[in-house]
Parts: sequence; C-alpha cells; structure tokens
Amino acid sequence: MITSLLLLALLPRDDVGKLLVELREAKATTRYSIEIRLGNAADDRHIPIFLREIGRGPDDLRVSFVRVLRVLRTKKAVAALQAIQNRYDWKFRAEVAYALKICGEMSGINYLVANFASPRLKSKDRLAMVQYLQASYCGKKPEAVKVLCRVLVSGKNDTLRKRIVAVLVTHESPASVPVFQSILEDPKDPVYHDVLAALVSLGNQEAMETALVAVEEDRVPSSSCFTLFLAIQKRGTKSIFPRLRAALEKVKDTTLRMRIIETLSKLGDRKALKLFQELAKDKNAAVARAALDGILALAGRSQVPGLIKLLDDKNASNRIRVAKALLALDDISGLEVLRKGLSSENVTIRREAVTALGTVHRREMVGLLLIAMEDKDASLRRLAASSLTSTLQALHPYRKFNLRRMGYNPASSDDASRKQAVEKLSEWWAENAEK
Repeated sequence: MITSLLLLALLPRDDVGKLLVELREAKATTRYSIEIRLGNAADDRHIPIFLREIGRGPDDLRVSFVRVLRVLRTKKAVAALQAIQNRYDWKFRAEVAYALKICGEMSGINYLVANFASPRLKSKDRLAMVQYLQASYCGKKPEAVKVLCRVLVSGKNDTLRKRIVAVLVTHESPASVPVFQSILEDPKDPVYHDVLAALVSLGNQEAMETALVAVEEDRVPSSSCFTLFLAIQKRGTKSIFPRLRAALEKVKDTTLRMRIIETLSKLGDRKALKLFQELAKDKNAAVARAALDGILALAGRSQVPGLIKLLDDKNASNRIRVAKALLALDDISGLEVLRKGLSSENVTIRREAVTALGTVHRREMVGLLLIAMEDKDASLRRLAASSLTSTLQALHPYRKFNLRRMGYNPASSDDASRKQAVEKLSEWWAENAEK
C-alpha cells in the first residue's frame, strides 16, 4: 500500500497515473482490460514512464507494459519497442516482437525466426516464442516454415513439436507436407497422430485413408481423437460415411465412439440415425448421450416417432433434451416430461425444463411457465418470467406485457405476494388464452 502511494505521488495526476497503480496491484487474470484502458488513455508523453516501469519489472508486469505500448501504437511507441526488443528473457522478446508486428513492423518477428533454431535456446524459450509465431502468421512465411520444420524434425521436446505442427497447419503451409510425410513413416513418433491430422486437414487423401484405417482398427489414442476428427470433419465427404458407421459398431474405445458419432452427425449422415437410436440406449452413459446428441442434430419431422420413444430414457436430463427437440419440431408429446422436470429436486433439471419451455412461443407453454414462476430458486423464477413475457408477447403482439406492473417480482422473498400475482396472471390467461 505504501509503495502504491509513493508511486502515485511520483506520477502525473491524471487517469494514466491511476491506471498505472491499478495495473501494478491487479491480479494477472484482470490485467488485460487495464492494459487496454491505460494504452487508450496515454500519449507519447507517458512513454518514458512505461519504459521505466518495464525496467522495474517483475517479468510478468514487463509484458503488460509492452502491451500498453502496443495499444498506444504511435511512431514513438514503435521506436520504444524497437529499442527494447532484445532485452530480458525470450518471452519478453516474443511479446515485443508481436507488439511490433501489430504496429506493422516485422523486425521483431524476423528476429524470433532467425533465433528459433539456435542451439543456445532452451525448449522453454521456444515454447514461449511459438505461440507468437503462430499469431503472427509465420506459417505462411517460407523462411519461417523452413526453420519450424527443422526444429520439428530434430527437436526432442514433444510439446514444442506439437505446437509447431499446429502453427504449420493453421496457416496451411504446403512446404511442410514433405516433412509431415516423413514423420508418418514412424508410427511410434509421439507427434505421429498430430501430423496425421495436419495432413488430413490439408486435404491429403493418402493421410485420410491412413486415418480411416486407424479408426477402423481402434488405434487412435484418446488424447489424439479430438484433433484427428476435427480434420476428418473438415475434409470428409459422404464417401466415408459407410466406413465410419461400420467402425462405430465395432470399436470399443469410448472417446473414439463419441467422436465417430459427432463426426457423422456434423457431416449430416442421416443413414446413421437408426444406429444412433440403438446407441442411445447403450450401457455406456457417455456414448448414449453422444448418440442422443447425434439424433437431435439430425432430427427432422420423420424422426418424431423415434424421438417420442426416447422420452422414457432413464436419464431425466436426456428426457428433457428430447422433449425440447420435439418442441422444435412442433410436437408437444414431451410436455408431461417437462411438467415432471419442473417438480424435480434437482435445480439443474428444473432449469433445463424451464429453458426448454422458453424455446417455443406456444399457448401450451404458458401454464407450465406460470408453475415455474413459483419455484423456490430466484434465478429460475426470473428465467421463467422472462420466457413467459416473450411467449405472451408473441401470442399477443399488439399488447405490452410487464409482469412487475401486474404485481409479480421474481426477486421478491415474499412468497405470498408472488403466489397472489401468479394467481392473477393465471386468471387473466384463462380469460385470454383463446383471444
């Protein structure tokens, strides 16, 4: 506190001085917004102050003041950044390089690229640099691709190598394809599946075939499933549907089965619906939920009978999601499920039921929303009241509805007054429902 007061006394008596003290006292998670405000409030007169603060440290605050200069973005701010770009640790240098790039000056990024493969650098330093290289679109620069590929092949730090693959594939660097293909020759390489996903994402058909065979043979590690299937979803066509459906019936790994279901639903394979309906009753709860998600994603009017059968699912949350999907298809067969959900002891289930009721503006929803407006949870009452207002407004577009004026306050702790207001609303609805 004493340090902050001394600092404030030495600073200009303006918003910049106050924000600077606020930045030094803030937690790391809240600094970004202060950095933006400080950069917008400052001008060139404050640059010497920011440079002095960078010199004071500590390291995590140094990068904060670099970001302030980045927001300021004047010629003098750029000159100040250039003057300090080779100081302190590599994380600081990478932050300065990125700040200069944002300001239209590539000298800092070029400096990072030139030093990235240096044997003097430790893996942790390269890790600090690689995210900035990715954000700076270095994957599109031939000289940067060459350096990144060199470290990818010779590097020993697998985390760093995976990050490099991400940089190269994000910017779809064609020059990296031969390097990726050479890595695929060794299935035991720790980045094998990352590289395979990268090649699939780049549209390499041979890699797509290799990936599908790995899926069919249940050889995709759970840790690699997300990345690989994201690439398959990006480049996959209808021709792969039969193979994925066959694999879904055969493989045992839970994560792999879930990703296959997700991929088939995202790519729009309606022939997978029958299989999803069987899997929705699978003993594995995660697979059953994923199958239900797939059904809901692909559901059309023709799937209503199948969805109605799922209303007896053992899981209350699943039943409500099915009822919600039916409402979206203009079917109210799940209303009783939602009514039961409103009386659940589990507040999450009650919230899901109210949310479902608010997704469509139908007369049948009003009575259930009125019930929800007497819930013991204030936030749930507010949700129900908001949904009721929207529904009434849709049903009676030429009227204005304000529940507070009608005596209902969802935040009120007076149960009796709320109950009385709901009764009045129920009476009004009984008289106006058909109008």
